[in-house]
Amino acid sequence: MSEPRIRAFCERNLRWRWALLGGVCSIGALQGVTPIRVAVVGAWLILLGIAVFSLLHRPIGAPVASFGLGVLTPAAVPTALDLLDSL
Repeated sequence: MSEPRIRAFCERNLRWRWALLGGVCSIGALQGVTPIRVAVVGAWLILLGIAVFSLLHRPIGAPVASFGLGVLTPAAVPTALDLLDSL
């Protein structure tokens, strides 16, 4: 009996339009919410998208992970600066 094949999420599965949309939403969210909260939401979406992509359904998981990457990218620098400032 063969092992179930787990599909890995890699750069060729990234949906650039979804990542761009996530970046625009992140920039808007950074105007009213702290950067750490936006980064946490982005990281959560990435993990959720990769889990859905690997275990359940590729066409749904790839856009979710791409959107999460787009959300996380603009929030990463302000979050890192806030964390370094707190030291």
